[in-house]
Amino acid sequence: MLTGRQKIIYTNNSPDTLHALHMNLYVNAFRKNSRMHRYHEERDKYYGGSLISYVPEAYLGYSKVQNIRDELGRLLSQREDDTLLEITLAEAIPPGGVCTLTLDFEVKIPAQIRRMGRFNREGVSFSIAQWYPKLCVYDHRGWHKNYYLAREFFGEFATWDVSITLPAHYIVGASGHLTNADNIYAMMMSEPESTSMDRVLPSNGNQDSIPEGVESLQRNLAEITRQQSVTVPNRTWRYHAEDIHDFAFAADPDYKVEMFDHRGVRVNLLCLPDVEQRWAPMKEWVTKIIDYMEAHVGRYPYPELTVAQAGDGGMEYPNIVFITGRRGNFSLASVTAHELIHNWFYGLLANDETHEAWFDEGITSYYTTRLMEHLFGRYANREYETEFQKKWFPREDARIATFTGWAHWVKQGYEEPVLTHSDYFKSDPSYSMATYYKGQIFMNALEYRYGRERLDSLMRDFFEVYQKHHTLTDDFKRFLEYKTGEKLDSLFDQWLNTIEYCDYGIAHITNSKNAAGQNQVKVKLVRRGAITMPVDLYLKLTDGSWTGVRIPARHDDPNKPGLKRWTEWPASDPTYTLTMITDLPVDRAEIDTSGRLPDIFRMNNRSGFLPKTEWHWQRPLGILPTADTYVIEHRPSLWYNQTDAARIGWKMRGKWATDEHQIKAGVYAGTRSRTIDYEITYSTPMYSIGRQVFVDMASYKLDGVFQNELSFRKKWFGGAYERPPYYDVSLGLRTSRRFNSTYLNPGVFWEKGDVHVLTASLQWQPQIFDSPRLKMTVETSTFASDYTFTKADLTYYKPWVLKRNVATLESRIFAGLADGNVPLQDQFYLAGASPRQMFVNPWYRSGGTLPEKGWRDASGQRHIYYDGQGSMAGYADSNALGMHIIAINLDLKLTNPLKPLIKKEILFITQFEPMLFFDAGGVSGKSGKRRHSIPSLVFDAGCGFRYLPAFIPSWMGNYAIKAEFPLWVSDPSLAGQSGKSWAFRWLIGFENAIR
Repeated sequence: MLTGRQKIIYTNNSPDTLHALHMNLYVNAFRKNSRMHRYHEERDKYYGGSLISYVPEAYLGYSKVQNIRDELGRLLSQREDDTLLEITLAEAIPPGGVCTLTLDFEVKIPAQIRRMGRFNREGVSFSIAQWYPKLCVYDHRGWHKNYYLAREFFGEFATWDVSITLPAHYIVGASGHLTNADNIYAMMMSEPESTSMDRVLPSNGNQDSIPEGVESLQRNLAEITRQQSVTVPNRTWRYHAEDIHDFAFAADPDYKVEMFDHRGVRVNLLCLPDVEQRWAPMKEWVTKIIDYMEAHVGRYPYPELTVAQAGDGGMEYPNIVFITGRRGNFSLASVTAHELIHNWFYGLLANDETHEAWFDEGITSYYTTRLMEHLFGRYANREYETEFQKKWFPREDARIATFTGWAHWVKQGYEEPVLTHSDYFKSDPSYSMATYYKGQIFMNALEYRYGRERLDSLMRDFFEVYQKHHTLTDDFKRFLEYKTGEKLDSLFDQWLNTIEYCDYGIAHITNSKNAAGQNQVKVKLVRRGAITMPVDLYLKLTDGSWTGVRIPARHDDPNKPGLKRWTEWPASDPTYTLTMITDLPVDRAEIDTSGRLPDIFRMNNRSGFLPKTEWHWQRPLGILPTADTYVIEHRPSLWYNQTDAARIGWKMRGKWATDEHQIKAGVYAGTRSRTIDYEITYSTPMYSIGRQVFVDMASYKLDGVFQNELSFRKKWFGGAYERPPYYDVSLGLRTSRRFNSTYLNPGVFWEKGDVHVLTASLQWQPQIFDSPRLKMTVETSTFASDYTFTKADLTYYKPWVLKRNVATLESRIFAGLADGNVPLQDQFYLAGASPRQMFVNPWYRSGGTLPEKGWRDASGQRHIYYDGQGSMAGYADSNALGMHIIAINLDLKLTNPLKPLIKKEILFITQFEPMLFFDAGGVSGKSGKRRHSIPSLVFDAGCGFRYLPAFIPSWMGNYAIKAEFPLWVSDPSLAGQSGKSWAFRWLIGFENAIR
């Protein structure tokens, strides 16, 4: 419990008379049925609801205010409304008037849920922010009375004197500067006070933690603390601060402290012992961050700055930042840079975060990218540990990552205007894309417009004038207009108030001779987006030299050093033709070689039929393409099957920076069969049609099968991107023919002839976690097919969490019905996947890739398994198939019992996941020459495990191994063990992702 007394001296600097004051009580959000609780319970219901729902009452928080009195000692009335408090004044405050209030408050500090609290996975005792009754801002728009919904804040500048009393062994980092000791070391050496108080002790003698998320909260909260009344010495830390708009502090008895002075600023670094080595470079980073920001923006004007490991972060507060410390080198540097930059953009330029979150987050993200490039070089967006990773894993450019992330979001059609109230975005990704990503994109657009040197000069001037003031986007716009003489209404409005986009392209170029015999080039440009920007057009001459022009969108657009100013391109004209005399013919034209122009589709920013293309050897995680480059990665291929023996080949994959025009292709040659095979797939979204519409095409000749596919897919989300319920509909055409059966594994049936089908499927998932899933598929034969049939199947899956992190019962129903002459490869199989499903996985596609004895050993038993369809492993030997199927699968998934006992990860020992299973099902009906149906229901039961080898990286694919031991079957005559219902049977294989 935190108790306090507050004295407020409030000056009314407005022209209005104030009859009441309003305050924020942020901690009230962390109680049951608060607005924040209800808001996230509804908004995040598909994700499991609000975290508060899972936290016992004892670990939630509240804020109580009482005994509010004015300077005459009069008790003032108050009205609490969730996280807001209204205080009715006995006397109104006239313009220029001053009011003094005193009040008592009590705060129950919640467990760490969001930004502030105690007990967290970092192990920091207290991370205290937004903790005191905080005055709302009053400005020309009135009182800023915003309920706290876990998003943003807005506070008044003030002079602060704060005293914090804690047990004497606690070390504190806070806003402001320490006044009752020279520094933290001196404070800890001072004589403590002696006071009796309640002290919170860890239940096990060590600081416990609450890992984030629902799963761990219910398991650990009840064991976190016990409370004792003990007599301990106290120590009071006194801080003073001027011209800041918030006050935060962190405290822990085990903090390791490093202090140093830099450019007149005392810097305190506080971290726990277990991350001390990770924080070793922090001093160097912080000094370089301060130097960079003071050189490019303005001076840090306060005497002290603290970087503290805390329970939530990064989070920025005046003079102090909270950082979660258990990070890799790059992540730690990046988050530290971002939060420290906030002390300029948020701390000193105190914007209204609630209404204009981009103005601190977007600008801060822009300078974070610049600073990380300053600290680590251009390609520093991913961190690798081993020399192999550093050499072969992709380098990632933060500029490209930001642009492509934003461009993909825009093309998906879920963008919202930047200047949306931070609580009113439809989803968290939408908020992030607007404030962080597009905010940074807009700053890039300003850099493109003015050049970096000129923009830095403008930002320094803006900071000098507006620091220690509340600033708005409109202030920024008007200041730029004043300094440049330009009218910027349309620039700011288009980028920040709309979801329009910028898209320029080169239609074609023509070289010719004019009447005077001079070289003349004509470049036709097109504009497909509504946002207008100056166009920097560069021309490469045949001798390799470059020349360039700037085509302004408005008469007052600025010039660009090194570029000739050309005639204006009016917003009313969708096309523009540049005619120019050049010394030599033009070889190529290109828009914006700097990559700063936020053009949503840069593929057409370069002349020529094909886009700029780069070829690279394939790397484990793939190359991240630049925004204007199509990247093709390639590598040799080696495979084995019994027909081809060694199969050698070459594979390639091509991709754009977003998800457009993805190509995979390969060509292979069998060393024994002398057969040439190939495969090629193409996938791209169809943004011109609508959201989440994709076309997929494939053609291949592989392992004795010709197949061609064409499909159209459409996804729907529940009102916001990737918010449930999900619907996925697909319509397609597939033609296939097997021309060589020697590739088939033993016991796998595949009839020759042409099979041409129309396909349709629907998938549905109503929530994220523990969600049921439904999939329905229909196929019907079409023109020129040698088989005439129709088939439909349904899969329904539902997990039942019996005890989280201990046991989950997964239930599954599979049902199918077919009519007509269905080929064997497309019938329903009781034990597992059909031959056509197996063909998708190269390990199961052909005989010899996996050991032949696994398909049929000497006793006729099968041991290689690929689950799917009926998924009754106990009847794999029967190879039962038919036209009608029903199967019910119950899998009891259990937590690895050795994992809690063995702290270190050991291959398989701690990584396998045990399970028990029970199945019931049957398959009937015949088609073709084979009769392998089971006329009545059969049952099986047993145990098994799933194992995902940790040493296989995710980029190599899903190689989860699944083993099942069907120890009991109801009909042993169909299970390869005649007369033995109970017997040891085993099957093993790779997990089937399409089960």
